[in-house]
Amino acid sequence: MNNFFKIIFFQLLFCFSMNGQSVNYEIENKDFFYIEFDIRSKSIQPIIMAGLTETINLKEISKKDINSFVSDFYKTTFYVPEIALGGYDELLREFMGKENANKYLKDNPDIGIKTANKISKNSVKREIQLDSGEIVYLQITRVQGSFWFIYKDSKKLIINSNELDIKEIKNIQKCYVPFEIKCYLKPKNKEIN
Repeated sequence: MNNFFKIIFFQLLFCFSMNGQSVNYEIENKDFFYIEFDIRSKSIQPIIMAGLTETINLKEISKKDINSFVSDFYKTTFYVPEIALGGYDELLREFMGKENANKYLKDNPDIGIKTANKISKNSVKREIQLDSGEIVYLQITRVQGSFWFIYKDSKKLIINSNELDIKEIKNIQKCYVPFEIKCYLKPKNKEIN
């Protein structure tokens, strides 16, 4: 009997995907710090990635080299895919279903770029020099709103050329995608350790 239910489940899943519907993803309403880091050096192309965390402790992140920094950063921070590029629209289509997402994107043109701009405008900037010589530029913003989450093995995640391969970063498991950010605030200095 279990095989019967499995067959029904996979047939329903197939039907939904064929009709342009998406598999349901969980959405959470949260209050996070959005942190984008930009690592620059003369010897490498820029590495630009982002994450969400409930608390910030920059002192606990390794400054030894790029790999150590990124690994430590994602110990307490959830990965966020690039929201200013076209891949964000595709993620919305996956989460909302094609029809709903297209209507949402029509009503909210350039939502990914606008969200990224609001985050940047309301950020506190910091710099860290790694022991290996690279400079890490940080933008930190407090955001409140709705976020979808998925796991890094999802085929729907699109990695851009300025990001490291998230599949190779063992501390990245859960990924958050901003949906409706209702509040953008500059964090207070005491919130950034």
